[in-house]
Amino acid sequence: MLKYEHDGTAYVKAEINRQTQALLPKRTHKSIEYRWQSISAVLNNHNRVYTNEFKPANNVGARTKEWIWEIILKLQTK
Repeated sequence: MLKYEHDGTAYVKAEINRQTQALLPKRTHKSIEYRWQSISAVLNNHNRVYTNEFKPANNVGARTKEWIWEIILKLQTK
């Protein structure tokens, strides 16, 4: 989504959610949306850009923040 926003490419948030649900069938639509908000919160805490579609969540647990940040760092090295 960040790439789409950066490039000015239109996308449908609901379609991204459906694609994510296909990969994570045990997750609900709402739980996926909240995870995206958690990711936005972590990015925001580290002064990184986050998608306009998912504003940062207010309450993200410390362990969840650490877990998300570790994944972000791993993805950056690829």
